[in-house]
Amino acid sequence: MADSSELKKGSNGPRSSRSQPQGVLEIRHAPSGHVWFQPLTLPRLVLGRGPRADVTLEDETVSSPHAELVRGPYGQWWIHDLGSDTGTFVHGQRLTEQLLAAGDEVTLGVFRLRLLSKGSGQVARAPESGSPGTIRGGSLAPSPVSSKIPPGPTSSAPPPPSESVSPTSGNQIRAVHLSRVMALGRDLMQVEDAGARRRMLCRFVVGDGFPADAAAVLRVQGPRTVRAIEGPLRRVGPNLPLYLADQVTGRLWELRQPVSASARSNRSSRSSRPPSHAVSVCPLRIEEEFIEALYVELPPEFGGPEWCSMVAMVAEAFQQADLVWAMRSHVQQSSSVERELEMARQIQQGLVPQQARFDSLLQELDVVVGFEPCQWVGGDYVDAVPMPDGRVLLAIADVCGKGFQAALVASSLHTLVRATVDMDRPLPELVHRINRHMCRYLPDHVFVTMLCVATDLTTGELEVVSAGHPPALIAEPSGRVWSLDVGHNIGLGIVDAEITSGTYSLGPDQVLLLYTDGLTEAVDEHGVVLGTERLALMFSRVASMHAGRGTHAMREALLTALRGFRGSLLANDDSTFLLARRRVSLCPPARR
Repeated sequence: MADSSELKKGSNGPRSSRSQPQGVLEIRHAPSGHVWFQPLTLPRLVLGRGPRADVTLEDETVSSPHAELVRGPYGQWWIHDLGSDTGTFVHGQRLTEQLLAAGDEVTLGVFRLRLLSKGSGQVARAPESGSPGTIRGGSLAPSPVSSKIPPGPTSSAPPPPSESVSPTSGNQIRAVHLSRVMALGRDLMQVEDAGARRRMLCRFVVGDGFPADAAAVLRVQGPRTVRAIEGPLRRVGPNLPLYLADQVTGRLWELRQPVSASARSNRSSRSSRPPSHAVSVCPLRIEEEFIEALYVELPPEFGGPEWCSMVAMVAEAFQQADLVWAMRSHVQQSSSVERELEMARQIQQGLVPQQARFDSLLQELDVVVGFEPCQWVGGDYVDAVPMPDGRVLLAIADVCGKGFQAALVASSLHTLVRATVDMDRPLPELVHRINRHMCRYLPDHVFVTMLCVATDLTTGELEVVSAGHPPALIAEPSGRVWSLDVGHNIGLGIVDAEITSGTYSLGPDQVLLLYTDGLTEAVDEHGVVLGTERLALMFSRVASMHAGRGTHAMREALLTALRGFRGSLLANDDSTFLLARRRVSLCPPARR
């Protein structure tokens, strides 16, 4: 990603636990079956044992650290193994890194992790015994609500088509009820529209297979802020308002679990509503700002914990269908992203100059390119082009953004540079023409940082133009390093302004380094950023240790040093650089 001190776009920002969740990670401890949920609020989370982990998984089968979750620029999540002892698995296959889709199961030791897509909400389950309360007549009294349905008939097979169950034929839960809830879940999975699924849910609850008198889907945004987003639907009678005591919605907002209540209607005896009724409210979707819930009114004889658990099962069937549709959408988006990334990779790989062309065209200049793309593909551009006046143009650029758009901009930049070089214009004018074109055609939120160095192979003179790009470095065999600090022009594609240049010299025993901020913004396992000073020190060591061995050896040494600094972490940006050295046998002494 392009970066200059005054133009910083697209940053993930600081690590803050108060960030909005970008998904939910369901974590299950396989031996015990214990499940909990971890909101994904940071752009990177380390999973493992001990204090270094953002998500602690305390078990000897888990390494410290074990793996990391990294959010890409599209909002997609990647899992990356951090050199763990027992490995990281997705659907049973061991891997080093992989793009995750919603619903993918990741295995880390004895833990099973499942990525829930953003907005799908936490799957609310019927609470364990004693966790919620029951509201009777507007006051709370303890009442256990079991998550298990009491034993019914031994056969769980679906009833024959002729069998019907009247809601008034007893308040026992039967196999037919369970069968119809399962059928509801299958039907909901065939309906893509979320509103249609809510209507289907309400119709089921007040239909022949369920004893409810009324049903609605509520949006609860606080203990006293409630509105119906579907319904109410009633089995019989007029569309009377719902019974919504503050205790019910307040308890739901507090517990975020199913709540049951018994209440007596305040309406006159002429009302079609029975004199008393039971209420069950079960979450369908839980977000930080609101809860979407299924509200059900039942005859008083159906007010026990068994029927509250039954309503919770209906709500869970709806949640599972919602999750399936979210996963389908996520898979489609992931497939589209993967196709786009593959096209972007092909474009980007095509822009990386081939070494054979360098060796044949630039016989007086020893030039190599180092390039390591990150998983989500950036917009780096690098090239070395002969100029009509006999000099060689070394160019490197970084497009703000990632993916297909950044790759296309980098591709157009490649064409622009080569077309403009052939016009035999002064270097500042060449960059100015490129900038003018970028200002006209780039989207408002896109800009490019660029560094151009016109190299005179005879004298070693360097004419340098920097447009918001990190400065080039020169290293001597002794290890001395200095930067080419020219007057900074603003990044390309922002303002149509004049371009200025500066002049330096490159001696025959010196090495020039051009790079993108993928190098300086590399992060190690402790969260330390490499930065310009550490990069200069790294370059100094490489240049002194490999003096006289050519730029090919220096490139491999620099790539190794960069990988060693990053450790097992996933690279968050492309690492692109160019090394250039004048060939000694052809070079007279350079002016200093």
